[in-house]
Amino acid sequence: MVGAAAVAVIIGVAITRVTSGGSSPSDKALPTSASLIRAGNLGDVADEQQLRAKLEPTLLGNGAPSTARSTSTEPRCTAAAHTLQPAGAVRVYEATATWRGAAADVFGFSPPGAPATSSPRHPTPTRVYVLARTDCRLLVFQSFAP
Repeated sequence: MVGAAAVAVIIGVAITRVTSGGSSPSDKALPTSASLIRAGNLGDVADEQQLRAKLEPTLLGNGAPSTARSTSTEPRCTAAAHTLQPAGAVRVYEATATWRGAAADVFGFSPPGAPATSSPRHPTPTRVYVLARTDCRLLVFQSFAP
């Protein structure tokens, strides 16, 4: 009886994980800024320079709006992106994009203690990661620093 109950619990947990779409309840507990920028869909991004051109105005607080398009698609690789961070780094930016033809998630993280928002005089250092949506592998990394 006890063995059958344990098997039922394990199967229930496995089904919950498979149907959750790649996110887990713990995703919501990951360090995230109260001022998280949800940039939507950045569209096609061909290379690192184009990525920088799309992100830099927003991340460095230059006042120019992002060229992102609105979307209901949430990034799916949130937990994987957090594993690339040192302890205490806070997610400050998220978007989706098409990186060289592949669906991708884009995340920005700032170190612990960094201000929540940037200004032209005091930009917040941000590490940006682009991850493939299919398997959450790292495609490209960029650093935006004052």
